[in-house]
Amino acid sequence: MVYCSALNCQNATSGVYKNSTVTFYGFPLHNKPLLKQWIHNMGREMGTPSKHQRLCSKHFEDSSFEIDPLKIRKNRRLLKEAVPKKFILGEDGNWLVGTPQSFCGGISNKTRKRIRNPEHLKVI
Repeated sequence: MVYCSALNCQNATSGVYKNSTVTFYGFPLHNKPLLKQWIHNMGREMGTPSKHQRLCSKHFEDSSFEIDPLKIRKNRRLLKEAVPKKFILGEDGNWLVGTPQSFCGGISNKTRKRIRNPEHLKVI
């Protein structure tokens, strides 16, 4: 079973939170600068993720995926330099891009503690 490593994300490949509409992607362990950006954007205090940890496709923008015009592949392929940017779940259930300052007031105390510095998590 695979779970998404992002805070407040309950997507999984099986069990109660099974979501067949998402795909899961491993952390770029071979590319240290890219890995650092992934972890920074997640807003989590964590060391180097294991080779078994994954993020689901809900945390990536559509432009992060390779276009397959013939739709031959079942799963979308993530671009090599893609960076996850959607990590705050809005009230409507959609993932928001970045961490807007105005939204930080609405985050629960438990989640707020895990976000290091909201200003640095904004998408450029």
